[in-house]
Amino acid sequence: MDRNRQPVFSRRTVLSSLALAFGSGDAPPLWDPAANWDPYALVVGSRHYLQPPINRNLRGFEEISAADRTVESVTSVLTDLGARRILRIISTQTSAISKDDVFNGIKRVLSSIEVDRPANPIVIYYFIGHGVWNGLTWDHYSIPGNLVYNPARGELGSIVSNSMAIYTGDVLGALPWTKIPVLLLIDSCQEGSFRTPSKNFPWESNIYPATRMVFSSMTNSFFGVPVVLPGRPGTVSSTVDDPDDPTKDVGPLARRLSLSVRRIRQKGEVLSVGTIVAGLADPTLDDQTEASDVSHAGPWDGALAVPRPDRAFIRDARAKTVALHGTGSSLKVCCTTK
Repeated sequence: MDRNRQPVFSRRTVLSSLALAFGSGDAPPLWDPAANWDPYALVVGSRHYLQPPINRNLRGFEEISAADRTVESVTSVLTDLGARRILRIISTQTSAISKDDVFNGIKRVLSSIEVDRPANPIVIYYFIGHGVWNGLTWDHYSIPGNLVYNPARGELGSIVSNSMAIYTGDVLGALPWTKIPVLLLIDSCQEGSFRTPSKNFPWESNIYPATRMVFSSMTNSFFGVPVVLPGRPGTVSSTVDDPDDPTKDVGPLARRLSLSVRRIRQKGEVLSVGTIVAGLADPTLDDQTEASDVSHAGPWDGALAVPRPDRAFIRDARAKTVALHGTGSSLKVCCTTK
């Protein structure tokens, strides 16, 4: 197949936000191997990125045409896993995914949990779109679809420092991760054409890999939350074949999620957060994608992510899936213009 692949990218910066880690204590033991959890999911697909007027010295981000199909794929997998409720948010040509859309979506998912009052909920957050990545699994910034910037001024890094992106630490902070289990799946990686001049990031060459290993281990001891990205910092990640329909493309992490669940079932193993995440990180899982970058081993290793057997493969999505469109119809400019 000879199709043009579209990059789903991120770049690492040295603009770390460690205050969140140092201000948090160890999470209580939430990952009970005996629990049969009810998954609640927010699945976000940022396909469309608004473009600035051609007469302004601004730059938008390229469309990711595979995002809509990717949302369908991830929704299908989570439905097969017995998700209690799934909220999907996708963009349109005139209404992109905004920062508020993501955090309002989180509120809706949490409200559903409050109404349903399941015994053992787990929140699964999935995002496909462009992003900026400092090299730590949780220190990732997803780019809203209505955000534009001035490349001549090196403002890609300013998107991070001015809190205009969707910071993964803030996503985590909006979730009750100290009370219920949380799994974050972020399907974006680095793409070289958006590299910012190195003079704006003088420590960039020193942050990876040694510093990353230290900080990643430290922050996971605080958070105890699995955060998964599609590959190593500094690598280019493109859309790949949908394992259910090779004529279509999906995000690399979405493909690995589908293949990981499929392999576990074929082997007759127990579906759990641990076995699914282990499959995502397994370099032998797939020849089209790189092993996912996972926030190290943690207390989720033996914890079940699949609900009770009598509900595990229910496909009645009428009461479970809600689809919304993004509301980002006006440009957000980072951070100053000439």
